[in-house]
Amino acid sequence: MMKCSTNKNGHVGVGYLYPHYKEVRALLAEYELEDQEVEINRRRRPGLFREARAYAGAKEKPGSLNQWIFNESETKSIPSAVLKDLTPEILHSTSLYAKSRKYIKLHQRILGDYKYSLPGKPANMKEINMTFNDFLEKNKLEELVPFFTYTHSALGYGLIDEVPALYGLWWNTPELIDSFFDLRKRKNSLSMMRDGFSLLWDTIVEKHDMDIIYNCDIKKITRNEKGVVVTTNVLEEPTQADYERGSPRDDDDEESESIPGLRRVQTMTFDFLIVAAPADAVMKCMDSTDKEKEIFSSLRYYTLSTTLYESRLREKELPVKFYPKRISQPYVSHMVRNSTRALNSWRPSQKKDRKVAYQFTNYHSHGMMEDKLRLTLIEDLRNWQENDIRVFKMMNWQYFPHFPQEAINKGYPWEIRKMQGENRTWYIGSSVCFESLHDCVRHNLDLMKYKHAMAHDDFSLF
Repeated sequence: MMKCSTNKNGHVGVGYLYPHYKEVRALLAEYELEDQEVEINRRRRPGLFREARAYAGAKEKPGSLNQWIFNESETKSIPSAVLKDLTPEILHSTSLYAKSRKYIKLHQRILGDYKYSLPGKPANMKEINMTFNDFLEKNKLEELVPFFTYTHSALGYGLIDEVPALYGLWWNTPELIDSFFDLRKRKNSLSMMRDGFSLLWDTIVEKHDMDIIYNCDIKKITRNEKGVVVTTNVLEEPTQADYERGSPRDDDDEESESIPGLRRVQTMTFDFLIVAAPADAVMKCMDSTDKEKEIFSSLRYYTLSTTLYESRLREKELPVKFYPKRISQPYVSHMVRNSTRALNSWRPSQKKDRKVAYQFTNYHSHGMMEDKLRLTLIEDLRNWQENDIRVFKMMNWQYFPHFPQEAINKGYPWEIRKMQGENRTWYIGSSVCFESLHDCVRHNLDLMKYKHAMAHDDFSLF
């Protein structure tokens, strides 16, 4: 599932609302949370990536992200003064814009005009049997590499020269590209949720009075023609009466008395199963079919580490600092989001700035990895001359579940769609679609449409 976490000091994880997140905004409206959306760029004139500063070159000298992207993609340099007041006419005369139009046409030809989160399976799979970088080079779109380094790799969705082309095309849709290049006021504004997306999920749970069992260790899931049987170990939370009673006596009825702090076995029966956890992890406790095992065991992950911290105020600081040359280096920080400035019209609102540092690694493991990430972050903060640092929380996410190229060539992403509903099971979450809030929400809505189509025997929606 897409990653988001919130504590009293701020939120870590999913940070942005992009212009094309229509379904997410519909949810915010439905649950009366529209006032939570804060435009990062609302103080300034419309422009391309005005909220970010890039630190590039051998000594990582600061400059506008605009300048870095155009310097890398254009054969002729564009003066910084022109980029600072970028107009549609100037933008449309650039190679970057021309190549973006070519990319959109190519995207539509290969994947079609689809209404759901999963792109259509290409008629000719050879066109995407390569990395995203190779795809761009093959189609003479190298000028877009700097642009996609920021819109794709910086978010933890894989390095351009490693991730399969399918995922580059999946996230970087014509809709997303157009939203970035539309300079009309408020059309390309990047937004954030003031209290994080956890607030939306908590509000949904509260409004619908959902019966959720927490601290539940699922041991076994069995599916048959009669239903779904789930066997769990549930943690017994001690009550005040338990503390007052003390330890159980020898003559207590062991079958009727539960022991606080220990787990008791509980068996529950349901009509249907919806798997929202990482699908490959669920296979370990579920009566998985050979097909499920084959497909979901192929999933791979990256690591995205996010750290919420605060440091001494600086006079001039944009909401985002991006280090493009660091993105391919494991463990090191490649981006910092200044949440305080982003949510307060770029002005400081307290004695210290509150920020989130991002570190990307193109594999996932446990053990020493967390120590390495923490030590590298401390070194980065020192090199950036951050002072009076206080770290609130560090999260190491098993991030961006994806299929390697071999599994894509076998059609696994599209096979999952065909499997939906088999064995009384639906699969949701990022392990069966894409690691973005937008895609996970759209995927769930698609399943509801699919359920409606089944009821009416009308599959014209698909």
